[in-house]
Amino acid sequence: MCTTACNDSVVTDFEEKVTAEVSGTIGLSTRAYNNVWESGDKIGIFVFEGGSTTAYKQYSNYAYETTGSLGTFSPVSGNDPIYMPATGVKLDFLAYWPYQASLADNNTFSITSWADQSNQKKLDLLLSDKVIDRTMAEKSVALNFKHQFSKLILNIKANTEESQLLSSDLVGMNVKAAGMNVSTSVNVLTGVLTNGSAVTDAIVLATDETSTAADVQATAIIAPGYNTTTTIRKVTFSLTNGKTYTWTIPSGKEFLAGNSYTWTIKLKGEGLVEAELTATIEDWTNNDEGEINLDMD
Repeated sequence: MCTTACNDSVVTDFEEKVTAEVSGTIGLSTRAYNNVWESGDKIGIFVFEGGSTTAYKQYSNYAYETTGSLGTFSPVSGNDPIYMPATGVKLDFLAYWPYQASLADNNTFSITSWADQSNQKKLDLLLSDKVIDRTMAEKSVALNFKHQFSKLILNIKANTEESQLLSSDLVGMNVKAAGMNVSTSVNVLTGVLTNGSAVTDAIVLATDETSTAADVQATAIIAPGYNTTTTIRKVTFSLTNGKTYTWTIPSGKEFLAGNSYTWTIKLKGEGLVEAELTATIEDWTNNDEGEINLDMD
């Protein structure tokens, strides 16, 4: 015999497992350091309840990584995917690169020293725009990242036309910048950047002797802005034959976040220092600062 209970239905609260589809681009290209993501690149993701600063579940500085150059990301080993809520709740997403397991107070990404430029990937902070109102039906999270620091590019050549200096004399050279900020911190949620007041004379630029742009190309990721003291900013070029050259960065030059600045430096025995300014657009906003001719010190 059937009772009224035979007509009752049992309803369970079930949340469908729909994961967020995370991808990342940098400006006009899908690039982390320079122009492509590399396998193992990790980003830190922050997920908020839509329109608020309230973190959604455990997804705060939550690590995702890519396995190739296409800019698609999945959770690192040991992390579950980010599941979209089935309740109609909207989510907002922010992210940064390179991932740090332990951010400083107030979600701060810190550079304690710019001196070591041997691994610039660790210095090239990227922040994404906020992606808002993602739901189970709109699970695609396309993060667009932007460079937060500045980049100095020096294309160094031997001025063989006006001196006896040879291109081979530049092999093994040391390039060092002085008068730059020592430390920088950025809040990865707000993008607010703070430079330390101290300056350093110990930023050793990374050098590349295979560049097609110069005999030697020297690069550094640096803090945006002016130096905060009256210290003169300068770059010293030291050759293995004992010759040294010094170039003073123009005092009025402000380095802007997301911009790269390229100077062509010609080394010779004597001559004038000349500069011409042009501009081109790249994944960084590149500023071609022209050519400098330097006499030996």
